[in-house]
Amino acid sequence: MAAALAASQIMKSMAAEEDEIDTFNDFEEKAEEYEEMACGVLTECYKEDEERALLLLVRELPFWGNSTCLRLGISSDDKRYISHSASQTLLSVIWYGKLERQHTSTLRLMCCLVFPPFLYLLLKFREPETDEIEEYTPPPRQKSKEDVKGDKLNQSLNMIEMQREKASSTANLLEEDQDGSQVTFTEYEEGIDIRARRKLKNYEKFKYFFNAPVVSFCYNVFSYIFFLALFSYIMLISFNPVMSTAEIVLTAWVTTLVFEEMRQIIQEETKGFLKLVNWIDDYWNRLDCVCLLTFYIGLILRLQDSDSLLQIARYLWAIDVMLYYIRFLHVFYINRQMGPKLIMIGKMMVDLVFFVGILFVIMLGYGVSMQAILYPNESRIVPLIEGIFYKPYFQIYGELFLEEVRGEIDCTTNATLIAAGGQRCPETHWLVIVLLVLYMMLSNVLLLNLLIAMFSYTFEAVQENTDIFWKFQRYALIVEYMRRPPLVPPLIIFSHFWILTRAILRNCCCRIRTGYFAVKIVRPLKQNLTIDEHKQLSLFEMINTEKYLQDKESLDLANSDERIKATHQKVDSIVQFIDQWKEEPEDDDEEGAQGGGSSSSAGGGGAPINRKLDNRMKKLEVQMERTQQALDWIIKAMIENKMGAKSGPPKLKEIKGKDENINYEDLSDDDDDTYKVATSIEELGLMLHYKARLGPYPGTAIQRFKVPDQLVHWEIEFQGYTPTNYTAPIVLSNPIWADEDLLAMPKDIRPPLCYNQMDKQCKVSRISYTGAYTVKDGLPLNPKGRTGMIGRGLLGRFGPNHAADPIVTRWKKKPDGTPWEEDGKKVLEFVAIQRKDNQQWAIPGGMVEPGQLVSQTLKAEFSEEALGKLAKTEAEIKEITEQLDKFFMNGIEVYKGYVDDPRNTDNAWMETVAVNYHDETNGTLVHFALQAGDDAQAVRWQRISAKMPLYASHTAMLKRVAQIHDANF
Repeated sequence: MAAALAASQIMKSMAAEEDEIDTFNDFEEKAEEYEEMACGVLTECYKEDEERALLLLVRELPFWGNSTCLRLGISSDDKRYISHSASQTLLSVIWYGKLERQHTSTLRLMCCLVFPPFLYLLLKFREPETDEIEEYTPPPRQKSKEDVKGDKLNQSLNMIEMQREKASSTANLLEEDQDGSQVTFTEYEEGIDIRARRKLKNYEKFKYFFNAPVVSFCYNVFSYIFFLALFSYIMLISFNPVMSTAEIVLTAWVTTLVFEEMRQIIQEETKGFLKLVNWIDDYWNRLDCVCLLTFYIGLILRLQDSDSLLQIARYLWAIDVMLYYIRFLHVFYINRQMGPKLIMIGKMMVDLVFFVGILFVIMLGYGVSMQAILYPNESRIVPLIEGIFYKPYFQIYGELFLEEVRGEIDCTTNATLIAAGGQRCPETHWLVIVLLVLYMMLSNVLLLNLLIAMFSYTFEAVQENTDIFWKFQRYALIVEYMRRPPLVPPLIIFSHFWILTRAILRNCCCRIRTGYFAVKIVRPLKQNLTIDEHKQLSLFEMINTEKYLQDKESLDLANSDERIKATHQKVDSIVQFIDQWKEEPEDDDEEGAQGGGSSSSAGGGGAPINRKLDNRMKKLEVQMERTQQALDWIIKAMIENKMGAKSGPPKLKEIKGKDENINYEDLSDDDDDTYKVATSIEELGLMLHYKARLGPYPGTAIQRFKVPDQLVHWEIEFQGYTPTNYTAPIVLSNPIWADEDLLAMPKDIRPPLCYNQMDKQCKVSRISYTGAYTVKDGLPLNPKGRTGMIGRGLLGRFGPNHAADPIVTRWKKKPDGTPWEEDGKKVLEFVAIQRKDNQQWAIPGGMVEPGQLVSQTLKAEFSEEALGKLAKTEAEIKEITEQLDKFFMNGIEVYKGYVDDPRNTDNAWMETVAVNYHDETNGTLVHFALQAGDDAQAVRWQRISAKMPLYASHTAMLKRVAQIHDANF
């Protein structure tokens, strides 16, 4: 999600710098596409697990500037992402703090605000149902230190509470990634906590009640109402030359507001001068700045011993109290009905500014013309301003000044009286009436209707996305009151003093930098998480991202437009290839010219493609002719030297063409092998065990000896074949499931093992499903041929190592419960696990233990890897066993044989039995909760598809399952 949000922000930034409209639109479309991807992943996470989806929004992202997904969404102005249900749920959780928002009604909250002790009776806090959170303890197993560490860092996806040391900013706990890079997670002791982790004590409930942003908001609203009442009282009743007590209180109150604005600037998450820039970028902060400056300018004039300055101070404070009343509108942002209206007013103000600019130009032109005609050569400034601005402006509202235009007012033409301030008589003219008519038509009819149309357009545009705009603006209000101190003005000065004291002590006293006073002033919107929880959330996000991309791809393929687009692209590629082929110059072939044995193709070789094919055919004919001449010369030389064969020439096999009577498409698996053709890479891999020859060997950096495809089989001699010798240390430690190391012994004293038969001593079967295998020098040879490595690698037994793979399937359902279909066939889902050793998705399976039947292994491995059987209580184990016994009674054998496994060697290889257990009605599996356990890192229901990369030969097995159930693949 973070990458998609960052890409959206980059695209929008590039669009803002672009002047060309087409390029601008392209950037905007890309930004919307990335935003849609982020919303899609968030939707999948939110549907899967609400709590973990909320944690994803507020977890720290070290590779993205220690920001969060929520903060990236705000900075990139992704309104749809912030208005998502998950983001809004998170904001609601933050807004109510530790209060249970479903049980916090307005009436109950008001009662607790008036009388706080009521909170123990009327309010409910977010607490777990039990007093303690049980810690998950995995069963004891014999493992190395590295394995134990890996298990702790890769436990199941259940958000269990682990009592481990957190990564704090003071301790600087670092986690090292696989590539050696270091990742730092910072703990914020004054951050947020959206989880119900433990029962709260009474004094903690009291503290969390006053720290809740909703409570801080309510108290600040009450405080602001008292502030406006005090200010209004002073301006209406108590504004005298001598300052009263009320004015002193008002001045102190406004001073605390100044300190609060300074605190907000310091608490900005940016650094340096950008703090002030980000603070002033908010319109409400600009209004606060104007209000404070107006108040203090009026206060300075108020303190002067002058009646005229006192009157000016009165005017300034009168304006200031009006601005403070406008500032009170900010509290309505939290209301779902009033908030969008304020957004509309703000956007209409932008339209009004452009309208006023147009109106000013027209008004100025008319005012100058009217003044020049009525009062020519007017030198007085005040009459000029009145004639140019004052009269034209009020004429818009209906004050036409017709008496003055027609000369029907009391006036004089005496220059002395005019100089003394008398009214000058206008020079009436019919042109003034014409200009007035034109002006009224432009201003009243045209421009005012234009303004109404602009307002209507803005209203409709905002009305369509009212909810999105309001949810986006809600973020700023919630964050503001989350960071506000619990005390309200004017008592907030004590909180400011306490914050300042802690900051001074933290910076000056080294001994207490890591104690309580080390808490940062800034309260970030981030959740404290352990390193284990960070890894679990990353895995959770990755799984749901894959699910979203697969679903999106399926929907795109189901869309006819997307199919046509894909087909069009393929056709374009073919046409482009053919065009390039046509444009290639013909090769001059001297040998072809000398041979001259082939005529051009039909049509005289006029087409470029025909000429190219003709040239190639000529080359082949020339080569065949030269080969025939060379063979004739060899035979002639042998005859002349009496080296000919006694018998006649051998009878060559007749080359047959395609038999028209045979339908090759309808051949079954039981037909002659001559007509069997591999149809997939997986099938080719089974024939040539492709994956068993890849390097490096799993879990190591050891490379195999390279074996070409034509030299895989043992029947073909491979001179210089020196395979790598490797057996894992864990196998050489002689565990119960491994044979002794025969390669460490001389060939003549190697003890014979019971190859190709049942080994009663070890209680394992060494019989291969592929048939009898060759044993050379006391070591078995891989029936599929060379692998480039001898020894056993990670496998315990020489020869076949038997495994069992249960393929548990069900039909994929739509949200309404109907089967999901594609291309006219239903879609299957199977239980897939993510292996811890290589992070690949696979069928849950495992090795057949000594003395264990294959059927027992199928049930045990499915419960251990997919249902987390090893992590359950005895009662749960018993219940699972009973249900699995019923479910595993009927199964279809899908595959039984050799597995192209990357762990295979020349002397040890994997063989498996894959059995499909299908729940037709989903009546059995619905009672089971998938949980990763044993060697699985994650588990989920995965769609059966040819596009899903899987471990070993599992894709070929799933294809067989899809064929059995006639499902889409």
